[in-house]
Parts: sequence; structure tokens; C-alpha cells
Amino acid sequence: MGFTVKFGDGSGTASKGCLTLFFLVFLAAGLLFTGLMAMELVQQVRQRDWPAVPCTIVRSGVGGESTDGSYAASVEYRYEWQGRALTSSVIKTGYSGSESWNDAQSLVDAYPAGAASTCYVNPANPVEAVLDRGSLWFGLILLIPLIFVAIGAGGIWFAWRKRRPEAERPISSRAPGSGAAARWVPVAVFAVFFLVGAGVFVAFCIPMYANYLAARDWTPTPCTIIVSEVQSHSGSKGGTTYNVHILYEYEVAGKTYRRDRYTFMGGSSSGREGKAAVVDAHPAGSKAVCYRNPANPRDAVFDRGWQWEYLLGLIPLVFVLGGAGGFIGFTRKALREKAREWRQAVAQASAGPAPGLPSDAARRSAGTSSRELAGLPKAADFEPGRAFEGPVEMKPSVSPGFKLGCMLLPALFWNGIVSMFVAEAVDSWVKGDTAWFLTIFLIPFVVVGLVLLVACGYFFLALFNPRPQLTASARAVPLGGSLDLSWKIPGLASRIKRLRIRVEGREEATYRRGTSTTTDKHVFARIVLADTRSPFEIRNGRATLRVPGGLMHTFESPNNKIVWTLHVAGEIERWPDVSEEYSIVVLPAGG
Repeated sequence: MGFTVKFGDGSGTASKGCLTLFFLVFLAAGLLFTGLMAMELVQQVRQRDWPAVPCTIVRSGVGGESTDGSYAASVEYRYEWQGRALTSSVIKTGYSGSESWNDAQSLVDAYPAGAASTCYVNPANPVEAVLDRGSLWFGLILLIPLIFVAIGAGGIWFAWRKRRPEAERPISSRAPGSGAAARWVPVAVFAVFFLVGAGVFVAFCIPMYANYLAARDWTPTPCTIIVSEVQSHSGSKGGTTYNVHILYEYEVAGKTYRRDRYTFMGGSSSGREGKAAVVDAHPAGSKAVCYRNPANPRDAVFDRGWQWEYLLGLIPLVFVLGGAGGFIGFTRKALREKAREWRQAVAQASAGPAPGLPSDAARRSAGTSSRELAGLPKAADFEPGRAFEGPVEMKPSVSPGFKLGCMLLPALFWNGIVSMFVAEAVDSWVKGDTAWFLTIFLIPFVVVGLVLLVACGYFFLALFNPRPQLTASARAVPLGGSLDLSWKIPGLASRIKRLRIRVEGREEATYRRGTSTTTDKHVFARIVLADTRSPFEIRNGRATLRVPGGLMHTFESPNNKIVWTLHVAGEIERWPDVSEEYSIVVLPAGG
């Protein structure tokens, strides 16, 4: 009854060369960024050995106001080293300014003129000193390019490694647990999705929404526009993005403050006309009203109203929900497979009267029955005193709501990511600065997203289908035996124009080829129980299932299965069809 499937090794030189070129891009990009970031990290580590020396801030201010909105904190400080009076203006290694006045001003506030501070001097070159040695947490960012390095190097290794002939045999022919590491890979991937999404949402989105809500109570304050312009940036995929940059000045208790925070969202997007309209409405030198934090006069925002861009802050939640769902689902699956492998290991390590099953003594010591090791249901799976007796109301393997949920999750994940770029493309069309490359690039991704949404709509409509109610005369049927089945379709059964009920026996075998796992399915038995268009038989009916004795009973091991299922299909015109699947337990002959 078994079947054999052979696979090609796919190890041609041409395919290996293409894979190598593909993964070389990942490897080269990863190594480049890893090297650049590692150099900066090494510099920060070396500065940890520089001695701390008292210093005095001589001059402090924000300089570099220009039409392109570039600002830099300028701090000059004086210190002594071995009797020599020295000066320096380096705040921290690599600092060259910022496009935000607020960032530059925060450094000036940390080192005001006339204040005493501490600097760190290079003993090998005393004229080299810094006020801020930076944080070694910067080293965690190295994990990002190292992921590309791992993908590139791993892909090249897998493309050229020699595969042993046994890699083409079913996994079940190898030692249990050989795929233990691979089954935890998706768990780790979804864990990364969850952690990244949660980290971004907590670090950036929650503070943004908290500031937006708190700003409703901030104090309206007259201000003067110092700089008003549209800043441009070289965007991804060859486009250009823009943002409103307004530097404004206001006074609190006789002290003047400057800020350039326009909204809490920040960032840039395509479409220059909309930003230009805001800048034209607030030219330099004009008066306006900004909103300052009463608890901190340095904290202010120019526009505290709602912006549609704030919805983009919900995108990380797609990673959080998708990561959590995938992590839980694959963890449960991995634990179930591990339990099955343990039972299989007990069976293979113990001698017994039947091939593949341990002895009675070994089963008693392991607490495992031969029925469980063979993949059959245990007596404990049924109600005491009833064993396999009926009648039994059958439940579908997967509910319509679960089908909708499984389709809705990837649809939200996919469209949530794509919508961010679609919004940028649409905005470019509306504002007349069309991002052609981005628009063409997004077409296939939008099509996939639409297909997912249509599928969600299909399964949503299927929720309102009439639900068949099936009753079996017993909880299991032996080979060569029979099982009585009755059905009833309450509600609008008249919508169903044709009802088909069949039972299928299916063999599933899992194979490992390199890093991929393939499951082949073969239907070895198909038994038709009903095929009717009669409204009376559709609403209520009965049939008898007779299982031939020469077939295989229900069986389940970590990598091979014999599955028996009952399928109910109801055709409905201009509406999603009824499609339900139920599991059936088929016992060996004699039950």
C-alpha cells in the first residue's frame, strides 16, 4: 500500500552559481555594515580606558542654521593635562550635527557655558578629548548586519555542501529527533518578529501617542517663526521624500526657547505640494501659536492636532500579533512532535512481540500502551464505560471561524506593511510629484494583498452558510466493519443545490531535502456515501460506511500518517460553498 517518491538533488552547477550570487549580496552588505559599525564600537571601547579629567565649558550654543535645516551643537571646553592647559570642541566621536534643532539644543542644555563638567582625555594624545564616550549598548545594533552575514554565509554553505544519499529518504527512516533543531527555527523567527514589533511600538509609538494625548492640556503660547521650509531627502527606491521644517521661538518667564518639532510623528513622505502649503501659511518672521508643556518649558509642539500619519504607528502591532500567534502555534506543534518522537524512541529501543512495539514490561515502565505507540487513540480518550460506542455527534476538524482567522492574520500582516508604501505612492500622485518607480514596484505586492482580502471576504461569507450536523453510530470503525451516519442541515438548507459526502483514506509522508521539509500526500481510498440534489435528502439523510478490510488503519508517527477523513461539500449558487472536514478513527481488523 505504500508508495515511493524520489527527488532530484538539484545540485547543478548553474543553480549553485545563481544561489551563490544571490547570497553573496547579503554577505557583502552584511560584512560592509558590520565592519563600519565595529570600527565605531572599537573606538568607544577604547575610550573606556581614557581617564576622566575635570573641565570647564567655555562656550556653548547651536550653530549651523542654514536653509537646509542642518544644526550642530557647538561646545568648547578647557581642561588641564599634566600641567598643560588644553581646549577641545569634540562632544562625542562621530557627531557632526543633526537636521533637528531640538537634538542640537538638548546637547547645549547638557553642557551650558560656564558649567563645570568632566571630559575624557586620550593619554597617548592629550589634545584628543571627548565629553561623551557614548553607550556600549550601541553594540546591539551589530546584530542587524550580522543577520545578513548569517543569511549570506549560511545560504552559500547550504548551496555547496555535499548532501548524503540518505537525505532523500523519508525522515522516519532516520533516528528520531534528527529534525529537532529545524522545528524550532520558525519559533525563533516569530519570536524575533514579536520582539522587534514590541520594541518599536514601546520605544517609539507609545511615547508618540502619549504625547499626543497629553498635548491637549498643553499651554497655547505665542511664537515667532524663525525658519520655515520644506526639507527634502533621498528616499528609498529612487524617490524623494519631504517634511515640514519650522523653527519657532517663544518666551516663558522672560526666557527665550526655540523648538522645531512640528508634530509628534516626525519623519518624511512623498508629495511636496502639501508640505509647501503649510510652509507658505507660516512664512519666516510671522507670528503663530505653539503649544508648550507646562511642566517643561523646553518641550513644545507646533501642531498638536490629529494627523492621519499617526495610524502608521499601529503597524508594529501587526508584527506583535503575527509574531505572538506564530510563536504560540509553532511552539505547541514542536512540543507535540517532541512527545511523539519520545514515544517512537521508546518503541524502537524496546524489544516486543510486534515489530516497532516495546515489550509489555517496557510499556508498563514507560507508562505507554502499544495502541498509543501505534498512533491509535487510547481508551482514556473516550468516556468511561462507553469505549467506542455511539451515537456520537461529529465535530469539524476546522471551524469556519478558524479558517477566517488563519486567512485574516496574514492578510493584515501583508497589507499593513504594503499600505505604508501605498500611502506614500498615493500621496505622490495626489501632490503631482509622481513616484513612478515606487508605484510600478508596488503593483505585484498590492495584487497579492487584494487576493488575501478577497479570500478573507470569501471565508467571512462562509460563516453564514448552513452548518451540517452529523451523527455517527460509533466513535470508531474497524477495518472490514461498518458505521452508520446520519445528517441534518437546519436553517436555510434549501440554498444547497447539491450535497456530496465522501470518506477518504490518505497517507502522508514527510521528507527532508537539505533545509526544506516536504510532505507528500496520497489518497489511497475514496468511498462515496451520498451525492444528491434532492431537497429532502439534503435536509435529512442516512448512509452506511463500509471500510474494506484490506486497507490500512489510522496511524500517526512523527513523520508518517494514515489519516481517514469525512468530507461534506454543499454547492450554493453565487455564494461560498459548504466545505467541512471531519476526522474518523479506523481501527485494525477486529477493533
